[in-house]
Amino acid sequence: MFEFTVRVDRSSVPSLEPTRVHALVEVRTSAPSDLQRLPLHLGLVIDVSGSMQGEKLRATQEALRNLLRRLHPEDRVALVAYSDVVQVVERTGGSEKQRLIDQVARLRAGGNTNLSGGWLEGLAQVERERSAKGLHRVLLLTDGRANLGVTDPEHLAAIGRRGLEQGVRTTTLGFGADYDEDLLTRIADESGGNAYYIETPDHAANAFLQELGELGNVVGQNLELIVGCEPGVRLVDATSFPGRRDAHEALFRVGDLYANDVTSLLLSFDLEPRAPGERTLASVALRYRDVHAAGAERRDARRVQIVHAADPDPVAQDPAVLRELLLHRAARAKEAAVRLADQGQLAAAQGALAEELGTLREALTSDTQFGRADRALLEQELSQSRSLRDEFDEGSYSSLTRKQALMQSLLSRKKRGAYDARPPSS
Repeated sequence: MFEFTVRVDRSSVPSLEPTRVHALVEVRTSAPSDLQRLPLHLGLVIDVSGSMQGEKLRATQEALRNLLRRLHPEDRVALVAYSDVVQVVERTGGSEKQRLIDQVARLRAGGNTNLSGGWLEGLAQVERERSAKGLHRVLLLTDGRANLGVTDPEHLAAIGRRGLEQGVRTTTLGFGADYDEDLLTRIADESGGNAYYIETPDHAANAFLQELGELGNVVGQNLELIVGCEPGVRLVDATSFPGRRDAHEALFRVGDLYANDVTSLLLSFDLEPRAPGERTLASVALRYRDVHAAGAERRDARRVQIVHAADPDPVAQDPAVLRELLLHRAARAKEAAVRLADQGQLAAAQGALAEELGTLREALTSDTQFGRADRALLEQELSQSRSLRDEFDEGSYSSLTRKQALMQSLLSRKKRGAYDARPPSS
């Protein structure tokens, strides 16, 4: 059902001098023949502040109706609406989905945005329905900025981490041009969920259904990867996942495993000099709950190994590791460019992207034997980064561009594919 591999970027490295090595951890899953969706325990937390009046609320209501119609009888849903006040509108099972649909139709907009109050209530509602066999998720939608209740980003991030520790992940959905994308991506990042940018009302239904479709393909839960470095080795960088990390050990709470998917973790190590010979850099342990074996815990472990040589192999880097390293750096460059643009340093933002564009182009025209899928991912990243650079250059960079760039970066780092909340073309 799953394949667990660890590979390094080079077959050998110089001896007797400091070296940096990149390692790619991959967990590949297949779909069992009897794949069935687990019961869902959902908290639908909906902003009904005054700015949601009109087409935004109507589109959200239609998107919710589409989602609710797909519920199974064993699912549990809490519908929470928030503005100045927080209200648990309905809490029921999937067998009574019409009650939920009727309540959605009665939602009305008005007031301010107590995002933290709505979110905390949604988390509480899902936590009270927790079961050993089920998926627990809060979907948090807003079109504005938190201006009541808890508004400090660090405090809100801590709420997300606590929810994750309780097994409840939060996916955020930002609607329109005025929501706080920094806050929503931070919440999604810290709580192990996804983040969607709903640019226009007709995109809303697709964002909800993308999330529901993902939940329908879960084959494992609570995947954790534990890295322990050997003496003389320091962990200096890693793909962004919730957890804890220092220079010598780390625990990454990766989240759910999906059928026919690949979960990747990129690790970068600094090595002290060593005489020629084989060397173990670190151990990587895996554990998760197998949802199709009554939640039984599965464990496995691998070693990260390298060869120190007086005359290292000059062969090009491993294509899969190089692909992941390039995508990781491109996501970081995009985020750095956005921060520079926030400070009005558009020339510096262009420069940050130009350097990364050069690296991507060089890799794509090199002798590295990228597979078709890897090449497509790199070309997509090249296109997205080029578009962002052009908007800086042409003076058309906007808050909408900023939101798209940050969502692309987050999803790239989380390995959830390309960002696109638009409905499929007919």
